Amino acid sequence: MNITKYAIRHQLSVYFLILILCLGGIGVYVSMPRESFPEVKVPFILVYTIYPGVSPTDMETLVTRPIETEIQAVSGIKEISSTTSEGFSSIAVEFNPETDLETALASIREKVDLAKSDLPPEAEDPRVQDMDFSQVPIMVITLSGPVGSQRLTEVAEDIKEDLETIPGVNRANVIGGREREVHVQVDPKRLAFFELSLSDVVVAVARENRNVPGGEIAVGGLEYLVRLPAEVRQPSEIEDFVIKVRDGEPVFVRDVADVVFGFEDQTSLSRVDQEPSVTLSIEKRTGANLVGVADLVNAELERWDEMLPEGINTAVVGDISVEIRRMVNELENNVISGLLLVVGCLMAFVGLRNSFFVGVAIPLSMMASFLVLGWIGYTLNMMVLFSLILMLGMLVDNAVVIVENIYRHREHGDAGPDAAYEATAEVARPVIASTSPRSARSRRC
Repeated sequence: MNITKYAIRHQLSVYFLILILCLGGIGVYVSMPRESFPEVKVPFILVYTIYPGVSPTDMETLVTRPIETEIQAVSGIKEISSTTSEGFSSIAVEFNPETDLETALASIREKVDLAKSDLPPEAEDPRVQDMDFSQVPIMVITLSGPVGSQRLTEVAEDIKEDLETIPGVNRANVIGGREREVHVQVDPKRLAFFELSLSDVVVAVARENRNVPGGEIAVGGLEYLVRLPAEVRQPSEIEDFVIKVRDGEPVFVRDVADVVFGFEDQTSLSRVDQEPSVTLSIEKRTGANLVGVADLVNAELERWDEMLPEGINTAVVGDISVEIRRMVNELENNVISGLLLVVGCLMAFVGLRNSFFVGVAIPLSMMASFLVLGWIGYTLNMMVLFSLILMLGMLVDNAVVIVENIYRHREHGDAGPDAAYEATAEVARPVIASTSPRSARSRRC
């Protein structure tokens, strides 16, 4: 028990250490990132591909199997499972727990890129995605008002751009809005009259709507890059695209189709009080302080409320930071109430001085815990808070046992330093054994 001897003989050092623990623990506690749950790395990677209009059997043969063949060469894979339906292929890759997911994700993407050459050209590019629970939205904001979905979408996009510049915000998604897009509505009868196919129209539009590099031109001692801009700026320009030349006469898009500047198909819906609205879901960056990010987003929304057009209202319908603040407040209340109850009970049985030492041990232990948690990079989340509250009871038990034993030695006539050393040495091993992780699990069971 050299630590006990040192503490008894160097009381000034102990007081100085207590001061460091208090100041450092408070600083770490204030700056620790708040989370609802700890960040969990799930060893799963998903690869999904869309090929519209293809049967499940053909989808498996043309898409799923070529990708699986390439993926099987990646090391560290535990199991590969796939699901194939009409026009959709999904491959789930499970890795061993010790596998580095960043390396595994890069390897999967490399193998999927190799498999693209074996896939049908009409199929969409496969998408590789890891399972990251930290991308759950932390806030949900709605915009509503009698101004139409198009205007709401435009305002939501402007707010989205500002929110994504906030430190700690990873992404803001717009839900329920409808963006403008150009529809080329082909008439089958006119298409048959000119003996053309739908693919001819698709190829013509794709061929004309792009920028083409023109190389370089040397003028004197300078070189200039040349490009041929041909991107569509007005929907009416598509009507003048030439599909084919038949018998010396060009066939334009307007001859077989009507070009309409409409809206994209609605894939999501948002409502507030039975009225159409647009929703913004906010995702934070990994490791960012959830409560701090929420405060910055609320401050930005207050600034936008003063600039919004008349009739548009914003409302925060979901905010995880509210629950995080409640959990932190409950921790503080539990620590304070536990401290008061313990000190009050001990004062009635062992006196003011002994109860004071037990009471001091509780906040000091919490401050030391925050220092360790901050050093190893943990966040203040539900699991950490629950563990701290659970261990608080064990801490009080151990402190009472040690103080009671010191009090007994003092009653037998031992001097203060000798009583502290002898009493601590007697119960040190039982106290350490009762506080071990195995003992804690046994208590919970």
